Amino acid sequence: MKLSNLIFSTIVSLSVLFMFPSVAQADTTNTLDNSDNVDIFTSNTPDDSEVQTATSNVNVTVVTGLLTLDSVPNFNFGNGASGSTVNLKDNSSDGNIIVDGNSQGTLQVTESRQNSEGKTPGFNLSARLNGFNSNGNQINGFTMTLNSEGLYDDNGDNISTNSDKLTTNKAKLVAGSDQETSVINLAAGSYKAGTIKSSFTDSDSASMYIPKKADTLSKSVKKYESSIVWTLTPTPSVN
Repeated sequence: MKLSNLIFSTIVSLSVLFMFPSVAQADTTNTLDNSDNVDIFTSNTPDDSEVQTATSNVNVTVVTGLLTLDSVPNFNFGNGASGSTVNLKDNSSDGNIIVDGNSQGTLQVTESRQNSEGKTPGFNLSARLNGFNSNGNQINGFTMTLNSEGLYDDNGDNISTNSDKLTTNKAKLVAGSDQETSVINLAAGSYKAGTIKSSFTDSDSASMYIPKKADTLSKSVKKYESSIVWTLTPTPSVN
């Protein structure tokens, strides 16, 4: 009888242990106090998405009823021997002459006029190459050739109003001859209003013939420089 009671008591004790495991585990858990090193995270963490603002300037010049010459390119032909023809090297300005040219090779006109028929009225852009000189000594005989290049708007589309693509003229500029040579000549209604630009940046877009009399002294280098005068002439029949 005593053995039976002992077995029964043991079974009851084990049943209580498995029925209430959390109680048994709680007995082995240490209680945290304020001295414990515990990191506490709150909802007040700094927010990286805080809104910031800044301002900048925006401007545009609106041209109405005018024809303007906006940009003309510089031409640098680098080194060349007398009696030879050299192609364009780049559009940098490397001289003592003060000019309006740009180093991007851009030739640009803005057209904002209309004739009595509501069409673009036409214009002519010509160029004149002044004589070349070195240290005040002028030498004639230099000849510069501008090859034909496309005419485009700001979107890169040809400015033609029909299927025929418009280009600049192939122009030969003789230095010191006072010759005005047409580079762009557009008829009324043949082109769209707005930006009209061409680019002379490829080596074969322009070339320079160096005359034989430009010879330097033996084993020496002599730099010659000149300038181009660009003239924009509008067709006068406009509103």
